[in-house]
Amino acid sequence: MTLAEATGKRIIELANINGYSLKILSDLAGISQSTVKNMIYNKTQHPSSTIVYKICLLLNMEMKEFYNSSLFNNIDLKI
Repeated sequence: MTLAEATGKRIIELANINGYSLKILSDLAGISQSTVKNMIYNKTQHPSSTIVYKICLLLNMEMKEFYNSSLFNNIDLKI
């Protein structure tokens, strides 16, 4: 799995855990819905740490908590 794929899956996971639709998550975090969808559907090859940070602020979590998931184990870093 790539970093972009893992990030998109983690966003979906956290939205579900917190009871947010993707639209509500993006609205509350101050991110455009298209940006969130692009991250989720892997149209963004390099996920923005600023976007992840905004999601973390909304969910009252640190970025290290965002990345503390088995989704980020064995990331395929195609460079």
